[in-house]
Amino acid sequence: MKPPTHVRIGPYRYRVELADLGDMADPEDEREDNGFGEYAPEVETIRLNKNQRPDSLADTLLHEVLHAVLGYTGAQEMLKTFNDSAEEFVVSALTGELLNVLRRNPSLVSFLTSKG
Repeated sequence: MKPPTHVRIGPYRYRVELADLGDMADPEDEREDNGFGEYAPEVETIRLNKNQRPDSLADTLLHEVLHAVLGYTGAQEMLKTFNDSAEEFVVSALTGELLNVLRRNPSLVSFLTSKG
């Protein structure tokens, strides 16, 4: 399944792009953007590495969405007061477990996304 082309976060509409961000398994690939994904608030874009396994795309998209939410809410700046890696730690800790909860509880997803 392909990821969505756009994601709304706060008042922003982030474009979601599949891109060649390098071979994540190759330690010789030293490109700066080598990784699973990246969030670029200055251009309202989330880029996902098209070279990753399809089952990890959802995890990566949620990870980058959480970065965007932290940025939008101002929590990103608060986390930086602890240290430069605090945001990445929090986002990484939440991503897999949150995705697991959502996947295992479709009725929770329906309830959370219902309009009324």
